Amino acid sequence: MLFWHWEQLGPVGELVWSDMQGPFMVEVARELSGNPLSTAFFDYREANAKELWGASHKFEYYPHDKEAGVYEHINKLETTVLPLDAAANYLTFSGVLPMNEETEKGRDEVLAKITGLDNAAEILREQGPQALAEALTAAGIEAKSLEPSDVDVNEKAAVIFNPLMESLVDGVAEFAERAEAAKGEAEKSIGGILVLTEKVEALNAKVEALTKENKQLRADLALPVKRASEAGETVIDDPDAKAQIEVGLENEFDPAYPGMEVPLQGN
Repeated sequence: MLFWHWEQLGPVGELVWSDMQGPFMVEVARELSGNPLSTAFFDYREANAKELWGASHKFEYYPHDKEAGVYEHINKLETTVLPLDAAANYLTFSGVLPMNEETEKGRDEVLAKITGLDNAAEILREQGPQALAEALTAAGIEAKSLEPSDVDVNEKAAVIFNPLMESLVDGVAEFAERAEAAKGEAEKSIGGILVLTEKVEALNAKVEALTKENKQLRADLALPVKRASEAGETVIDDPDAKAQIEVGLENEFDPAYPGMEVPLQGN
């Protein structure tokens, strides 16, 4: 078990049990015997139990074993522990966050807190892990020697973690039920949206037809207006009517009735 994917630092713990509980993988690690860095790490974690830490994994897989972000089979190469806010995410479902200058600075600061040495990262990079172990020993970090235990580690881990993981699996099942119910409600909503969409499309078609008709009416109204005498289809060619009009124009009116156009008697 590594600290923050820091291979140069070496392991800070030994994995002694691993098992799948539903969709979860549970691992148990213990302190390394005779390793002052491991002692410093475990002592720090015990003294700061309220700090939230996460896990990250290094693994390889065949392309056909991954579909929609789900891996059917993997070959696990490494387990690392690191502060939760530096993990892939809280549920470790996404890819590993890349190391950059800022995250390396954060990792150096955490290593300094674990070891109690402000220059722990500098010693490690410039002189190597053995020099760091010697610096820890000189600072009073005594490596523990673990006595062999008659307790079956696998059995003890199963007793401790199985109930916890079963509750997590139950929680996942409950979440799946809620997700399915939410999906049903969403489908109903989508059905209603589709009906509204059809109605809107029908209204849009009517609006489009009315718009087209309106454009045609506007075009018709924009035609130039002609007087009847200029429009051939409105000219009346009636010789009798023409003669009658011409006779009427020759009438003389009685001056005794000005403006009334009363014909003189005898006309």
